[in-house]
Amino acid sequence: MTVVGFTNSTDLPTTGGAYDTSFNGSLDVFVSRLDPRQAGNAQLVYSTFLGGSTDDRAFALRGDAAGVITVAGYSGSSDFPTTSGAFDITHNAGFDAFVSRLSMGVALYADRYELPLTQAGTQNLWLEAGLAQSNRLYAIFGSVTGTSPGITLNGIHIPLNVDPYTSITIGSAVPPIYVMFRGVLGRSGQATASFHVPAGLPVLPSITLHHAYVVFDRSGGFHMASNSVPLRLK
Repeated sequence: MTVVGFTNSTDLPTTGGAYDTSFNGSLDVFVSRLDPRQAGNAQLVYSTFLGGSTDDRAFALRGDAAGVITVAGYSGSSDFPTTSGAFDITHNAGFDAFVSRLSMGVALYADRYELPLTQAGTQNLWLEAGLAQSNRLYAIFGSVTGTSPGITLNGIHIPLNVDPYTSITIGSAVPPIYVMFRGVLGRSGQATASFHVPAGLPVLPSITLHHAYVVFDRSGGFHMASNSVPLRLK
């Protein structure tokens, strides 16, 4: 469960990996994710401030299939944080609308979650394993039967059910359909990959593929597994 709002509390709880752990003005936006399956304080899996030096308020959020959150509201702060490529990085007096997208610590996310089977298309994937995993190996695997209960490998839970598609992604995840499904994470623990639907496929029933990745070292030790990301082929 993810909640958004605004606060004047300087001591709102934040988490490791938060975008901003500091209160910045008279009112700040906050975004918090709770996992009710956890106990006590462990339920707060992500929480961050978001805003500039004056009055910032959020009223709406939307989450995608990977858990990346888009937040909308308005801001009176001329120093509200913006990013390269934004539609407008300048505060235009009074209160300006803002739209912000937060990964919230999600380790794998995509630019789309559906593709047609009747024409060529691509799902681009971003891997965000974190600085602690930099320069380690990764491998993306798949499942066509879902994510629960998943499997546990050397103490690491992987949210994929093992099925014939898992075997395909283990043994044959190579271009042109699978691009960079194996590789080395960069110095910030990041990488990109993509899944391509070729043109000219026969008409088939709709199916949903699920992909997740594991991080391991050259001696075979496993370090983490990502969330799963769906792709509906229809």
